Amino acid sequence: MDGLSVYENGEPQAVFDFPWAVGNTWQFRLLGQDWTASTDNIYDGEVTVSATSSEDHTLGYVFSGREGFIKSLLWTDNEGVDRLEMNLNQKKTEYTGDVFFYRAGDIHDNLYLENDQEIYDTFLDEGYSPNEAWDTLVWYLDVDISQQGGSGSLSIKDHQGASPLTRAWGAGATEKGSFGTIPSTSGDHSITVTLRGEGSSVHLKVAGALVRSWTL
Repeated sequence: MDGLSVYENGEPQAVFDFPWAVGNTWQFRLLGQDWTASTDNIYDGEVTVSATSSEDHTLGYVFSGREGFIKSLLWTDNEGVDRLEMNLNQKKTEYTGDVFFYRAGDIHDNLYLENDQEIYDTFLDEGYSPNEAWDTLVWYLDVDISQQGGSGSLSIKDHQGASPLTRAWGAGATEKGSFGTIPSTSGDHSITVTLRGEGSSVHLKVAGALVRSWTL
């Protein structure tokens, strides 16, 4: 596996310290941070690594020898906010078809709580750069609606008046970690949320993404 790498800005980074040995330390750059990592544990084909950056961020991940890649990863910033969490869902061999890579940048992240009034919010789609639009927007939802008289709804409307995402929930509804895509339309987007019932909440995240695809 000596040729296996994780890339930062097109450059391979030494995220994997082959051959693994408990107590080894090394450095690499990833996620805009300069990390010093150490191998904490090796057990049953899995390697546990912890790292601290020069800006006091922390990174922990598990490398699976059976899967041949990262099994889980958590990046936490210096304010204790989890910036990235990844978990390997499954591994398959002999796959043929299309594969996709989404290079994303955060646009909006807000937690909405129970309120007697409609909640209004906005976010701005400015594209990846002044000369390149996002290929798509990716949305993510965590929803909890109270069992006692709870209800909720969410809609996103672009500046052209289209509503690419609408949701409605009844009492006791949950929607954990759901995600999907909507068209990227440069300009302001409006968000309308209704939430009834004590403890009801909607956590919405939106990211812009550049999409690359390959056929295997």
